[in-house]
Parts: sequence; structure tokens; C-alpha cells
Amino acid sequence: MSLNGLLKIVGLKASINKGLKENIKAAFLNAIPVQRPLVKRLPNLDPYWLAGFITGGSSGCFFVNVFKATTNTGFAVSLVFKITQHSYDAELIKSFIPFFNSGLLIRRIWGALRSNKDYCDFLVTTLSDNYDKKIPFLKKYKVEGVKADDFADFCKIAEIVRAKGHLTPEGGLSGEILKLKDGMNSKRLI
Repeated sequence: MSLNGLLKIVGLKASINKGLKENIKAAFLNAIPVQRPLVKRLPNLDPYWLAGFITGGSSGCFFVNVFKATTNTGFAVSLVFKITQHSYDAELIKSFIPFFNSGLLIRRIWGALRSNKDYCDFLVTTLSDNYDKKIPFLKKYKVEGVKADDFADFCKIAEIVRAKGHLTPEGGLSGEILKLKDGMNSKRLI
């Protein structure tokens, strides 16, 4: 391989995912990062593509927040569906809002000088939007692999919450919801 070929490879690597580590940047000062094209909003999202996008990598996530509240059991439950991407893809993420007719876009910046920590999230946090829109969509256009297991648990918890079972000891923090939540996402892999 030639030096020019190696510099092209390093330039490509600098433009994807988290970019280059500092020691690699220092070793390849002549490498020029490739300019990434901005992803524009997609007017006609393909639902199968979107289900695959949610499945792939860490972009799609189903999780459950349990927090203290003034309820009979002393806590409340919130179901959250999230898709995260680098802010390069903010326009793509924005296109999910009209597609699902729900959700919101949140931009997160971790460290003012580190552009590789600049993310945006598509979040759906209301029970009705998750129950009436996301769950039917993902039952029709299925996620695969471990995400399918997380989605199945997410659906079970949504059913419990919709039936107000989270307000009882059997369904709530001391029962089924906590057991399901404790086996989701990275905890499933342990």
C-alpha cells in the first residue's frame, strides 16, 4: 500500500463514527478528513428501512424510567423510545417526527470542543404515542435480534402501565415491571 492510499484510508476513518483518536491524529498530520454529505430529510421513509435502522447498531433503544411520584405505590413509570445519531444526521432524525406524527428532537453536546460528542435524539416519551404509534408500527415492521427481545419486554411493560398495573405491588416496582426492566438492553447481555 502506498502512503497516499494510507492517508486516504485515515481520512475516511476521520470522517466516520467517533473519528480518530488523538495519537492517530498526531501520527497522520497530513491526512485530510473526507467531507460527509449532510443527510437531508427523507420525504418518503421506507418502513422496512426504518425498522432495520432501529435494529442496527445502537441507534434505536427501548427503555423504561422508574421514578418517585405521588402515587399509591410512591413511583411512576415512563416508557421511552429513542433513536440516536450524530448531529450530522439531524435532518434525517427530524423526518421521523412527521413520519410517526409524534416525538421530539433533542440535541446533546458533550464537551464544547469535541465534535464527535455532538448527538441528536428522536424521543417518544408519552404512553399513548408509544402504545398507539410505535408499538403497532414495530409489530408490523419488526426489529430483529436482541432489540426484538427488548421490544417484547417494552410491549409487556406498556400493557401493564396501560392497565394501571404499575400502581399495584404485583405489577409495579416490586413486581413484573422491575423484573422486565432489569433484563432489558445492556443488562440482557450480562
